[in-house]
Amino acid sequence: MITNYALFYSYKNIGDVLLIVINNEEKTKKVVQKNNVFLLYNEKEELIGINIFNISKIVKIKGDGLIYLPNNVLIELINNVILKPLNYSLVDKTESGYVIGKVINVYNDIIEVDTKNVTYNFKNNNYKIALDDYVVVLKDGYYLNNGKRISKSGYLCTEKDLSISDSDKLFTCYDKMEIGEDFYKLRS
Repeated sequence: MITNYALFYSYKNIGDVLLIVINNEEKTKKVVQKNNVFLLYNEKEELIGINIFNISKIVKIKGDGLIYLPNNVLIELINNVILKPLNYSLVDKTESGYVIGKVINVYNDIIEVDTKNVTYNFKNNNYKIALDDYVVVLKDGYYLNNGKRISKSGYLCTEKDLSISDSDKLFTCYDKMEIGEDFYKLRS
């Protein structure tokens, strides 16, 4: 069972390939091909990724980049049609890792954000932010749209990070949302 992973699909950048990233901090040392599926292993022979070529022959994927919160039907299809014969399976994702936070303090160069379970301190990169603003925080262990995995201290999301626009402007939620709620569950 693969529990911690991210799905990426970008036809215009890499073609008709679904990437299942398990650990992109490890280097690929061995690749095993099974039909149109490439299993990527590190030097310890641990699975670190799966590339599924010609995925559109099985399922049409809309979007470009990180699939923030893949639905259970997509995961079930990937598991039953592609991964089951290879003795792998993905666990359904119940959260995207992108949570609503509330700004509780703004210092000269620090923004303090409460996400209900964790309080984060972020460097203020000249963001226009105010006390009580609602923002989106990416929790540790989850991936940005560019493939970077956040490994510690969380991450304060811009509009670009959320695929809302190409702006590096900090995203602020105008509707009052519940602190700690999953941003992508609220959007669907």
